[in-house]
Amino acid sequence: MRILLSNDDGIDSIGIKALALGLIKAGHEVTVSAPDRERSAVGHGLTMFGPLFVHELERPYTAYSVSGTPADCVRIGLENLVKEPVDLVVAGINNGSNMGSDTIYSGTVSAAMEALLMGYPALAVSLKGRNQLHLDTAIHYALKVIDWMEKNPPAPGIMYNLNTPDMPLAEIKGLKKARLATKAYRGGYERRVAPTGYTYYLMAAEIEKSVLRPDDDIYLSSQGWATITPLRWSFLDEGEYENIDCGEILGFE
Repeated sequence: MRILLSNDDGIDSIGIKALALGLIKAGHEVTVSAPDRERSAVGHGLTMFGPLFVHELERPYTAYSVSGTPADCVRIGLENLVKEPVDLVVAGINNGSNMGSDTIYSGTVSAAMEALLMGYPALAVSLKGRNQLHLDTAIHYALKVIDWMEKNPPAPGIMYNLNTPDMPLAEIKGLKKARLATKAYRGGYERRVAPTGYTYYLMAAEIEKSVLRPDDDIYLSSQGWATITPLRWSFLDEGEYENIDCGEILGFE
């Protein structure tokens, strides 16, 4: 398959380098289009009112460094950088999980979602934790999901979100489909004063404890499972859409 690979940790992250080489070893043709620096938790931002600077790098694969967001990287990669038709867009391997409501903030998930919006099948790949000791585990499951997606193309409007624990492959219990857990941050920002006298704020939020279900991604990951979750771009609630009465809102009988 011809794959466009991106991320939000930056072009020099070990996760994207390892995944690129793993995809090539498995016989895939890879082009990387990734941010020139760390762009984690930027969500689905696009650069609308400034230039994007693109530099081709010397790598064992075709790689472009882009001065934009993960969504920028995917869009310019698909429309300008890759000359041949792309079969699949993959984002990752992310340094840390993208589970529960973190998927809203995730640049990794947003990179895959941008591909989805452009009509391409897409997969986000994340490795739980910050040590990245077992990238081979994430690569193993990513390759399995990619092979499955090639044989079973996802329905229009659907992408997949894959998370693996940072554990040796032999210790992973297997792969399970999972729902998104509820995950919220509470605590706001801590006010500080710099030596220059300027006031600034640092995020001091903590994860709010929530009740996890046995089929949640966060719970299953804590039990040693890799998880896969189908996501769609539309936030529309069909049930509530049917319940809205515009005449009632405007005071008409």
